[in-house]
Amino acid sequence: MNLAVHITICCVLIVAIVGLVLYKKYLEDYCDHNIHLHNDPHDSSIISAQAAECRRIELIDKAKNYLIAAVCLYALAIIAIATYGAWNAA
Repeated sequence: MNLAVHITICCVLIVAIVGLVLYKKYLEDYCDHNIHLHNDPHDSSIISAQAAECRRIELIDKAKNYLIAAVCLYALAIIAIATYGAWNAA
């Protein structure tokens, strides 16, 4: 494959990381950090909704971390391929 294709794929993955970071920030900004419970029957629905939102944020954070690791390894592989190609061309 051409080196430009690998660089393009790496850039697309970086854009995906930025998208995940922005989505996580969006979820955290609209999350209610100050819930005041008064032992009402309505409180259980608030607690379950908040727990589901926290699980979603944690899942996005894990996916972002794995994607960052994958992009770093892929970028190192691209650098290694380019270095090897330049070494053999000389």
